[in-house]
Amino acid sequence: MLNFARFVVTRAVMASITLMIVSLVVFSLMELVPGDCAERYLAFKNTQGSGISVADIELERQRLGLDRPFLERWASWIANAFQGEFGDSCILRVDIAQLLGDKFWLSLGICLASLALAYAIAIPGGIIAAAANNPFLNNSLRIVSYLGLAMPNFLLALVIMLFATVYFGNTMTGLYSDAFRDAPWSWAKFLDLLSHAWLPIFILGWSATAFALQTVRALMSDEIGKLYVTAAAARGVHGR
Repeated sequence: MLNFARFVVTRAVMASITLMIVSLVVFSLMELVPGDCAERYLAFKNTQGSGISVADIELERQRLGLDRPFLERWASWIANAFQGEFGDSCILRVDIAQLLGDKFWLSLGICLASLALAYAIAIPGGIIAAAANNPFLNNSLRIVSYLGLAMPNFLLALVIMLFATVYFGNTMTGLYSDAFRDAPWSWAKFLDLLSHAWLPIFILGWSATAFALQTVRALMSDEIGKLYVTAAAARGVHGR
């Protein structure tokens, strides 16, 4: 138990260090991009009809703390991030935690659904492929699994979207219909989400199914050859 706790703590510390390094790299890259958040925000306001001057940009830069040194701003952001405060969106002026709140739960739900789909297909498919002596079935499942491992998710998504656009006139993008995009949560909105979420669930589950199918098939093939299986079959135990 002590070794497991030490392993968990070590992994957590390494993950925190990795995230800090990644944030430093992102901060450094953003420093190299022409312009800053104040200029981008005021340029956006300018497109909405607001008159913006150089003095306004400087005032906005001071208000956002962009006049401070780079490392000081990064250290301040890290300290706030450990407290769950990630700042505001540059353009929308909305708290990042609030902005990502609903999207996080949607992403988590889609990931769990794709994982459930992958195992729902891979477990019976891998068992059948290992236990059945049907060459056609085995080769078909092997081809499907190899395609899942070889074809990236983004390429599969582009192929499906292109096919849907050409033959059905629908790009199949987005998780909601226009009528439910900004509507409060309701049973009708949930059903609308389900009618659109099947595509990302299928795409994410595609490669996961292929990997799990190969794993289950290999484990089942190894297990079938063990002596206790042979002894059970000799005693008349059914294959199931």
